[in-house]
Amino acid sequence: MGCGASNANAVSNIRTPAVASSPQPRRAPTAVNTPMASQPVTLPLPFRHGAPITQGELNNMRTEFWTTRVEGNHQMWQTIRSACEALLEEDVGLANAIIDAASLITPNGTMEIVYDERGQQYKVPQYAYTRPMELVTQPVMQVPSSSGAGGEGNGTGSGSGKGVLTTATSANGAPLPPAPGGTPLRLRVRVNPGDHNLNVTIGSNGTIAHLKHHLVEQGPAENPALQGITAARQRIIYMGKQLPDNLKLGDAKFDETKVVQVFLKPV
Repeated sequence: MGCGASNANAVSNIRTPAVASSPQPRRAPTAVNTPMASQPVTLPLPFRHGAPITQGELNNMRTEFWTTRVEGNHQMWQTIRSACEALLEEDVGLANAIIDAASLITPNGTMEIVYDERGQQYKVPQYAYTRPMELVTQPVMQVPSSSGAGGEGNGTGSGSGKGVLTTATSANGAPLPPAPGGTPLRLRVRVNPGDHNLNVTIGSNGTIAHLKHHLVEQGPAENPALQGITAARQRIIYMGKQLPDNLKLGDAKFDETKVVQVFLKPV
């Protein structure tokens, strides 16, 4: 009897350690599993490129990078590009507003490594969001203006506005309307910072400049927090791309189920 009890205790003692401490396996971060906090981006310092480079060469490098992205989500790349371009203009507030609106994660407080909501990683080279130390100024060739009638037709005369679309002034260069007309567009607009949501109806014949003017004139009536905003402070971003003032609203291919983002530059 005592021997049986002692055997039972021995078995019990053997089992206990096996169940006691089985360590939980650590899950390494993957593209789908990246539990990390986002840090606001700050203005990056110039980086060392390693050789002199002109602005034209730098622009070509940036264009090649942005136009050759195939991995990840195309819309996310457009949004990341907009944030990088805001940093290049030293507009940190706008860059962070773009990042927040798209729910992007910048774990290091830079644009070098960015994650989207699904954990997809996006790597951005330094030259895409900051300037190199070795940037050199390329001399600009001055072409003499042909004031006389005997010029060689080099395109520098008064008719050289080829390819440039002019608007009836915008961004606080005053007057702009009339224009709208066309198909009514119903837009869901979100103004940041502040997450102010508006419903805007405007004709498709207008331009982005008309939309900005509309927000200046009608925005405060719908949301008093927008009192005093100006067209010059507004940047209209849709599907990750900043829309130019002279873009016709009907050509922007707005989807009424998606939000048009308006980011205000600091005063």
